[in-house]
Amino acid sequence: MELSQVRYFIALCKTLNFTRAAECCNVTQPAFTRAIQKLEMEFGGALIFRERNLTQLTELGRGVRPHLEAMIEAAEAATALANAKMGRAGSSLKIGLGPGIGAASIASAVREVTTKLPDVTIHFEESGAATLIEAMLMDMLDCALLPEFVELPERLNRWPLYTDRALAVLPPDHDLNQKNSVTAEDVVDEPILMGENCGGFAKQLAETTGFALQLQRC
Repeated sequence: MELSQVRYFIALCKTLNFTRAAECCNVTQPAFTRAIQKLEMEFGGALIFRERNLTQLTELGRGVRPHLEAMIEAAEAATALANAKMGRAGSSLKIGLGPGIGAASIASAVREVTTKLPDVTIHFEESGAATLIEAMLMDMLDCALLPEFVELPERLNRWPLYTDRALAVLPPDHDLNQKNSVTAEDVVDEPILMGENCGGFAKQLAETTGFALQLQRC
């Protein structure tokens, strides 16, 4: 059994798609398929069930997956230890930023990390929620900052980091300019213009307030 075969299988477990898994491993699909078949021969049974557009792990595949993942983790830990001993240690933290979330939101946390861990390089990637979620599932991102209303698959965990304010922009002569704060009830009869990346926020606003708000895209 070769580590490359194990890596291919783990990539297939995450994508459940031979083409995408092969691309992630930078190999051709025929070579990828042969590697999976050799691994199945070593285990004496099918690891993947394929029928038309359906690809899923067999009972054997589900059983061996955690053990093979442990092999990869052990190999990576050994490599990291060897690199550290040889003085070539260097880590990177890849953070995704979802719609409406800028790096300024976590600037203080980033400064603290870089101060305590100067050898860590931090990379940011701005994209849509679906793209960032897929990148995390593919281990291409370590974490992502996303609005609370974004639905996550069960394989990903969620932790609240901070609460942000929403601001209402009004014409100079609007009656609500006399108020220090604006509630949903105040604007229930007003047309509300939302930016193209505010759809999820607008939906959450309507659901949590219970008002039928007049939302319009701009």
